[in-house]
Amino acid sequence: MSFAHISVRFARNALAGAAASLLAAGANAQSIEETLASAYRTNPLLQAERARQRATDETIAQALSNWRPSVSVSSDIGRAKDWNATTDTVRKTVTETERLRSPATVSGVVRQPIYR
Repeated sequence: MSFAHISVRFARNALAGAAASLLAAGANAQSIEETLASAYRTNPLLQAERARQRATDETIAQALSNWRPSVSVSSDIGRAKDWNATTDTVRKTVTETERLRSPATVSGVVRQPIYR
């Protein structure tokens, strides 16, 4: 549905509401601005169209968010203990070694869409 079609539909509904308000008001004098404002506030068709328009406006923000950059960061940290015993059969000795390690990594990625 095009914007022009919605505007025509909106104007038609507003005028119909205004005409109904004028007929219902009888001798009560209201300006055309007051009548249109009243129709705009109370007409359920206009309220439904306004709600639909707000929903459509929200999809624009959602679509534009796909073009924004995204950032992700990950990290790992650990602790390891290695123990090793080496036997020298010629000298008949055993060598024991122990090593403590604390490996840590950090990585980050920034993505900026150029084309979708």
